Amino acid sequence: MPANPSDSVACPLHINLAAPHLEERLDIMDLKMEEKLNTLDVKMERGLELQEQVLRNSRLEATREMPNQQNQCCLELQEILSQQKRSVELQERGLELQRRNLELQEQSSQRANRQLELQERSIENQREFLRVMIVQAKQAHLDSSLLIASTAFFSSALHCPEAFSVGRFLSRIFAEHSDYFSTDQKKMKLAHVVLPWQTIETYKWQLRYNGLADSWESLSQFLGIS
Repeated sequence: MPANPSDSVACPLHINLAAPHLEERLDIMDLKMEEKLNTLDVKMERGLELQEQVLRNSRLEATREMPNQQNQCCLELQEILSQQKRSVELQERGLELQRRNLELQEQSSQRANRQLELQERSIENQREFLRVMIVQAKQAHLDSSLLIASTAFFSSALHCPEAFSVGRFLSRIFAEHSDYFSTDQKKMKLAHVVLPWQTIETYKWQLRYNGLADSWESLSQFLGIS
């Protein structure tokens, strides 16, 4: 048996006495919790409303700024396109200038080629003339001074600046081959010299070829031939 009978009764009594107080406290806690939850719900709703308002404002701001941004982008794009267009125009002008330069170079090259051809033909004609004159001189035993004089006259008639060079060249040829020529013919006068017909024809052909057919009269008078 318990030593103190009141102990066995005191515990249940304490619990019974405390139960209403505990229930009241729990009710108070529930009310406070519900208040807090309600307050939290209100704050959350308010936060959501604020977020929605911010989003709406952002959309409105973006909508207002979008035309300006589009206009700016369009302006920048137009500037880029204008620069590209100018660059293309400059490239086209550069190509056109290069094409014109090539055409001018081609024309200049053609003129240079024609001049070279004319010079080659002139040189070839002079070589042929010298060859024929040397052969005819050897065959006819002409005096070297006469041939030099006639050649110098012929070169002058053709407006050849190398008349004296031709004379010096022939002088050297005749000096190297003096055995082909008669020394007695040095005393002959120009009016008494009769050139072979091949030489005369050569003179005529050379003068006519160079557009100086009228010079044949003065040449024939100078040489005393017909």
